[in-house]
Parts: sequence; structure tokens; C-alpha cells
Amino acid sequence: MYEDDASEAGFEDDTAADLDLDEDASGTAARQLKSTLAGGNTTRKGRRVGNRDTVYARVKTDPLTGEKLHTRGLLDGFVKGSSSSLYRRVFFFGPSARDYTPFKRAVEKWIQYPCLPTRKPDETGHGGFHASFYAPSDGQSVCSKQDWSWYFGEAGKEKLERRQRFSFFQPNDNMTDLSQYGRAVSILVGPYNHQKKLELRPGEYRTLADACHSEAPGQGVAQRLGFILNAGREVRCVEWAPNEAGQDQYLAVGTDVGSEFSVDRVVSEGSSEPELRDCSIQIWKFKSAGRGRIDHLFHPKLLLRIATAWGGIRQLKWCQIGVDWELKKSIEASIGLVAAIWTDGALRVFEVPRDPPLQSTHLDSGAFENKPPDTVYTTLTWLSPSRLAAGCANGSVAIWDLPVTLSSDAPNPRPTIYSCIAQGYIMNMTSCWPSRPDLLLITDMSGHVSMTDLRQPSHVLPSPAGTVQSHRSRHPNPTLTWYDYVQCAITAEDQTSSIRCHPIRRFWTLTKLGRLTSPGTTIACSPCHPYILVSTQGGEVLSFNPLARIVKPKGLVYQLDWFWHEWRPLGSEEQEVASADRLAISDGQMSNLDQAGVARITEGFRAERIRPSEGVTQNTQEGVQFSTVYEPKTAVSAVAWNPNTHVGGWAAAGMADGLVRVEDLAL
Repeated sequence: MYEDDASEAGFEDDTAADLDLDEDASGTAARQLKSTLAGGNTTRKGRRVGNRDTVYARVKTDPLTGEKLHTRGLLDGFVKGSSSSLYRRVFFFGPSARDYTPFKRAVEKWIQYPCLPTRKPDETGHGGFHASFYAPSDGQSVCSKQDWSWYFGEAGKEKLERRQRFSFFQPNDNMTDLSQYGRAVSILVGPYNHQKKLELRPGEYRTLADACHSEAPGQGVAQRLGFILNAGREVRCVEWAPNEAGQDQYLAVGTDVGSEFSVDRVVSEGSSEPELRDCSIQIWKFKSAGRGRIDHLFHPKLLLRIATAWGGIRQLKWCQIGVDWELKKSIEASIGLVAAIWTDGALRVFEVPRDPPLQSTHLDSGAFENKPPDTVYTTLTWLSPSRLAAGCANGSVAIWDLPVTLSSDAPNPRPTIYSCIAQGYIMNMTSCWPSRPDLLLITDMSGHVSMTDLRQPSHVLPSPAGTVQSHRSRHPNPTLTWYDYVQCAITAEDQTSSIRCHPIRRFWTLTKLGRLTSPGTTIACSPCHPYILVSTQGGEVLSFNPLARIVKPKGLVYQLDWFWHEWRPLGSEEQEVASADRLAISDGQMSNLDQAGVARITEGFRAERIRPSEGVTQNTQEGVQFSTVYEPKTAVSAVAWNPNTHVGGWAAAGMADGLVRVEDLAL
């Protein structure tokens, strides 16, 4: 393995100054590489790069036949330890200008801002919001219209509305009151050493400006644009609705069945079938003000609460593929398509109405439902507006063509593709959209991260011709995301407490991008800028720009703590007070005071300079590494960037105690 090797990702040495990769596919880069392999090359420091004989002498050969072994399609040995920047550029990105130039443009635009994005570019054009330079630009709107043609032009929208069924609750029903659904949360917020205590009932919110305001002398802080709200139960996922170019922005918050239940499935007395507890998906509405800032004068509105009875929600994703905004407004379309997986093991797709008649509803059945035989679905991803993929507990991947599936009357339609790709339980999967939508990334319980080319026939997908694997990790990686600005997969490694990337051209290698102080829970990449958010089980949320790490692997990287969330249970004296305080208990919904506690949010951190290649020292004492056990409700369980360009600096974070923080992080 070439873990964290400087030669894997660095492009700053002396040889790079004499090379020009901004040519066509058969330009200077390819010619100089060929010339170097043939006759060798000497850098300005007098170091010999090596000729063809010395380079190929390092390649392993078959002891019986004498043939050279090239199992990965690229030379293994000579890149490690080579001092040539040319080698590293070619084998990390590719030999042509279209392989490297998009990354070079991203570095020039954002490398001067190490931690947070800026709302507008400066005088020199640095900063601001822009889609990945690898993403297709010419004809992108045409492709979007073609991808969505089944929905807008082939009666797809009518089929979805006809197949899905909602039951709206009456205004006097207890289910319409969110306070009946969860619990109040006590929070300590504000400047450090001058924090104040707030009490948030389910559905209530506070602006960050009011929550962080302090009357203590010398504690004046800059106004923070955002809100903190109580979703009532543990937050499992937060997702911003894409394709919203107007002022209204929508946030989907998926909550679990509640910590008052020890398990999702409770067997009823005298019944052989397990009873599934209910959970809900909350759609919150926010507004943007001038220059894409959060309008803190507009009260966040719980637009819709969708209750379900299929157990806790595992994963929820909007269809993120672009759609023409004018076309979407002209036909009064819904907010978007949502695909979700519940703990009953089924996959469901449904539309979220933009103007629901009532605030609370129950989803009786989705527009598309599927449950695999002898296994369950564990994760999902959108491949296009018409294609959806889901991973199973047995290592198989199922892919559907929605227009074909919706035209069928079968109760449990068969997928278009069903192939066993992974070696075990699939933990996470994502598409390499927008630049490479035909590549699928998978992480499973075997410890491998896999990349599959979906253009191959279904019988070829499990073979090495269709799937490539990274090295095996001791601990499975539940976190996985695609980073389009650098063309790599990003995971959080629990064993080394690091954030790692796997470039698609050398997928079996890795480069460390950052460090964590506790195991990671989620990673969020934005389609509007290259900054990454990482949440942890210890309640920490980090923001950083990994471009500097790719360019200068031996240099320092800046990481910024957005905030730090902590939770502790009530003491014996506090429980006595809480038992007499009706604000601590939501009308009998929570009789077990052992689950009550106090949360604290700390913010105002400085950016920290780190060296990802160095070992973790936070959890080391006298040379012995130890692990910290955190309270389950301390974890920040979900983070997300807003994918809409004009508000690309908005971020949301959901916590295990039910809190949700929404803030505009753009400078």
C-alpha cells in the first residue's frame, strides 16, 4: 500500500515548473512521459528519474513464464518514490489536459480560502460558488430535459400522484401537534464561559443571533445567520431539496422511532408479526434574503410532517439531478422526488407536495415500493432522474428504470439489474454524479471500498473487469461520498481517525486529507464549492478545503470546528426537578427520565493547522492509544450542504438528541 505517500498526490516539485499539461490528449505531457521512460531524465537538482530499463526492472514478473505482471492496468513500482511531478500528475489525474485542467482551475479559484466558502468571488476571481469543472457544461440543460422527459412529458408525474397515497390528519387530531411526538431539550448556548440555558419544545426554534447573544462585558460576537430547532426525536438524516432557484428553500429531516423505545421492532402480545414503530419526515421551509443570505426575519415553517409506520428511517435522498427551473415552476411541480429506506427493509419513492392542504399527513404507500426476497435494502442512491440503485444486506445491488417500473402493475416489480457486487452487507453507496454518473461507489462490511462501472453487462459487474476494490480496512467504513472536484471517493477511517480519498485512476491507493478526534458519522460534499463537512460521534463538525492537501502533501492543512455538541444525562437532583417540570416531559410520551439530559453547543473556534500524515495524539497517553466512549446523544448524526448555487453556503446538521442547526457559513 502507498498510504499517505507524498508522491501519490503532490504536484509542487521542481520538475512541474518545466511542464505544461494544458494541451490536448497527445500533447506535451504524454510526449515527455514517453521520452522520460525511454531515455531517462535529470531534474534541476541533479536527481535521476530513471530510464526504461530501471523503471521496468521494478515491475514484478511471473517466476514461471517471466511475463511482467500488470494486474491494475498501471505500473505499480516506479511511481512510489519518484521525484517527478509529471509521473504523479499523469497517474493521479491522467495524461490529457481535460484530465488535469479542471483540477488546476479549482485550485486557482479556491486554494486561498482554507476552511469556509465565500459568498462572492473577490476582485481576482478567487472564491465564490461554482460547479465542479469536471461536470459537463455544454448541453447540460439539454441532458437535464431529456432525463426528466418521462416525468414532465410522458405523464410520469400523474402516475406518481396516482400511485402514492397520503392520509391527512384533521386539525384536532393529536398527531398534528409535534409536541406530542417528541420531547423538550435543554441547551446551553452562547459565548464560552457566558452561556445561557434555553428550553426548546418539539417544533420550536431560536435564531442563532438570539441564542448566542450575551450581555456579559467584552463578549460581543458577530451576528450568526441561522437557526437551531428541535425535531423532537433523534435525527437520522438531513437533506436540502435541490433545484430550488427561488427564495424558498426546503430541508428534509428524517427522525428515528425515538429513544424511548429500545428497539425499532416490538412484538405485540399474542402476535407472531413484529410491530413497527412510527417515525416521521419533516419538511422545513426557510427563506433567503439578499445575496443568498438566510432571512433571519422569516420564521422557519414546518411545511409538512410525513408520518410512517414502517419503523425507523435508515436513509433519505432527494433526486439531485438538475431540472429546468422555469419548467418546474410552469407546471407547479412538487418540491421533488424522495427515495427512502426504512427498517422494515423496503425501498419507497414518493413526491413531496409544495402546497399540502394540511400540515400533518400519513404516507400509506409510496408511488414505488419494493422489498427484496430473503434480504433487506440497506442504502440507496440516484443514478439519474429515471434510474435508482439500492444496496442489499447480502451484497447485491438492484437498479430500477422508473418509467418502466411505474408502467407495470406488479406489486413487487423486479429490478432491471440485480447483481452481487460486494462481499457482504452493503453499508453505503453513492453515484459519481455529475461528471461520471455511470460509476458506482460501494462500501461494505468486508472493509473494502468498491467502484463499479455500470456500463458493463450485469454478468460482468462482479468481475475485475467491472469492479475494482481498494485495500481492505480493519474496520468497515459507513461513511462514503464522491468528491467531484478531485475525482475521488472520500471515507472516514475509524482505526486511524483520518479522512481519506481514493482517486479513481489509482483506486487501490489512498491519501489522508484530514484528522478526526472521534469516529466519523457522515461526510458532506457540495456541488457548489470544494469545502467538506465531517461530523463525528464526539459531537464535532469540521470544515476544511482538501485541495491544499492534494497540491502540497507535505504542507499544513487548516481545519475549522463549526461547532461542538455535547450531551449528558440528568443527575439525581436534576431528575427530581425535571419530574415536577412539565417542560421536561411531553404529556406522558416520555416517562423514563433516564433518557432526559442537557445539551451544550460550543462554538467560536479558531482554524487549526494540522499535518494529516502525522499520527493521532489526542487519544494517546504514554504511547498507548485508547478509545473514548461517548454518550449516544452526543453524536452529530447528519450534515448537509445546500446544493443550490445561490445559497451554496447554507449548511444543516442534525444531532442525536433531536436538535437541528441551520446556518449560513459563507464568508
